[in-house]
Amino acid sequence: MLHHARALALACAGTVLLALLAMAAYFALNVAATFIDRDAATARIRQAAEAGDFARAVPLPLGADEVLPRIAGNDCRVLAGVVFPYPSRVDEALSPRMTAEEPPVIPPTANGLPRPPCLRLITLAGMDDPGAAASYVYHRYLHGHRLFARVLAPYVPPLMLGAVTLVATHALVLVLLGAALAQAAARHGPGSAPGRARDHSFAALALAFLLFYGLGLFGWNFSLALPDVVILGFILFAYLRPLGRLGERAFVLAVAGFGVLTAVFEFLTGGIPLGLTVLLGMVALGEAPDRRTLVWRAVLGTAVFGTAIAACFAIKLAFLVLYAGPGEAATFFASLSERTGGRFVYGLTPADVATARRVGFDLNAAEGHLLPSLAYLLFRLGEASHRITFGSGALGIAVLAGATVAAPVLALLALGRAGGSDAGVRRAETVLLLLTPLVLLAWFLAFVNHTILHAVWMVRVLAWMPALAAVLAVRAAAWPEGLGLRHMAAFRPADGQPRGGSV
Repeated sequence: MLHHARALALACAGTVLLALLAMAAYFALNVAATFIDRDAATARIRQAAEAGDFARAVPLPLGADEVLPRIAGNDCRVLAGVVFPYPSRVDEALSPRMTAEEPPVIPPTANGLPRPPCLRLITLAGMDDPGAAASYVYHRYLHGHRLFARVLAPYVPPLMLGAVTLVATHALVLVLLGAALAQAAARHGPGSAPGRARDHSFAALALAFLLFYGLGLFGWNFSLALPDVVILGFILFAYLRPLGRLGERAFVLAVAGFGVLTAVFEFLTGGIPLGLTVLLGMVALGEAPDRRTLVWRAVLGTAVFGTAIAACFAIKLAFLVLYAGPGEAATFFASLSERTGGRFVYGLTPADVATARRVGFDLNAAEGHLLPSLAYLLFRLGEASHRITFGSGALGIAVLAGATVAAPVLALLALGRAGGSDAGVRRAETVLLLLTPLVLLAWFLAFVNHTILHAVWMVRVLAWMPALAAVLAVRAAAWPEGLGLRHMAAFRPADGQPRGGSV
């Protein structure tokens, strides 16, 4: 126990050091980006507005006449941070400016009507002096999205920013799917069944994300898709480099890097909860040689991932306090507390309130009470589920509800089929997989307000449920004989610790 406590403390300390170095490099990149031509980016935004690009939409194949914007409101908020001038390069590198949430000026156009944040961006880009526009400094996040836009926006039109992330997310999923199926087909001979089962698990995972993560819709929105690139990239890495076979230092470094990148691109769109859920899933599928290693990697990974994210935000806050005074930190925590608070009716549209009344929700009574708020939260997620199933609300609810019911049933079947010398570790892997949705539930409980108000994209994290059910289905149908992980002995040195390795 003392040994593990010491190892945990050292891993977290090393993660803080890595976060310091990463944030220094990230700040340097932001400063360097300030030298890129801002006027060119503004000109491209004006050209896109004249072409009607901000009114373009993505149709939902199963959604009747519903369409969704190719350039989302958050994308326009990020682009506004590119257009605004700043007092100094340090100010620009630290936090972007955002347009004030006031009624937008609606320009005359024959090209459709964009959403309000994009209307504000169009107005801002058309001003002779954008610095005179009403704005505020947006300290709340690390704003990796803005760095992405600041670097590319002068050279490509706004629609192309989304095309980059659309291609990147699909490429990662398809590479994972292809690699897993190809590796499974290449395995032959005695003892290959466990490897094929793992390959098929990752193929099922990739297929579930391809079908039920809304990539064809949200991939166009770079502010939403950049965290997806991080998560999908980590899944591919964990397939190629099983986390249970990595040496402990390499494991800590990989998880800490994943945490840092998650923090950099976090926009409260689900990157943190889905990232931790995926991490635990990858540990469960990481070919740990024994149950003790599996449990330790789950604990260590959670601690390192959480430390990396907390350290990145703490470093940002510390710099804010030193540069701009303690009042800025107070603003940060005030904004965060609003997202975790019990009030949410103020942010709903009249249509949302009318729908809630029609199905029997007393929203004023629900505010401030956990169980009624959670019930309404689940209703909102169900209402938004069509976003991850090509526009079909019935299909979305069926997939999420079916996967939620199927996962424990399939887990029981997988537990019952575990046998042989490695039955203990196989059962522990299945139990860990079954526990992963608790991370999402904990996030929903902590961020009730935010999840209710932004269910349209927070529903995406529930894609883990069909992905989990698919993985458990593979495990339930996997080899009945007790071949287990005996082939893993070659990856253990004399001290019993797993060596690094690759598929």
